[in-house]
Amino acid sequence: TEPASFPPVTVVKPLHGSEWALLSNLSSFCEQNYPGPVQFLFGVHDPADPALQAVESLKRLHPQADITVIVDARLYGPNRKISNIINMMPHARHDLLVFADSDVGVGPDYLRHIVGELEKPGVGLVTCVYRAQPDPGFWPRLSATATHYQFLPGVVTGLALGLARPCFG
Repeated sequence: TEPASFPPVTVVKPLHGSEWALLSNLSSFCEQNYPGPVQFLFGVHDPADPALQAVESLKRLHPQADITVIVDARLYGPNRKISNIINMMPHARHDLLVFADSDVGVGPDYLRHIVGELEKPGVGLVTCVYRAQPDPGFWPRLSATATHYQFLPGVVTGLALGLARPCFG
């Protein structure tokens, strides 16, 4: 759905460690066909996290991108990713928030579609089904296979039978 307006968006991406396609995945968000303001908010716990090297490369590749990096080691319980997100939230400048893991890459109209769906009456949250693009190696391929042949069919079945209204993430 094409949005009627293009409100400012903050894309929140918790990072940790180096991943095979990290720079490519992050770049896909900076290459959006979205005319509204977009803030990219990246967070890590450790100032020596190798993911920060990818963010520095991203800044060089996309100098026009509004990139904010938060390094904050505070923890709020056992889930480090959620703690990372909590640490980033005070730095979000826009009310419309898009959360995406570091291993997510998107097409150029991703934000347009998300915002278009959010503008529909009664919609306050949008989620996207995803497919796996594994890193090289046996274990990443096995994990991708589980996504394709167990997770996705379960989602489709739950939706078709009216048993689920999932939110992924």
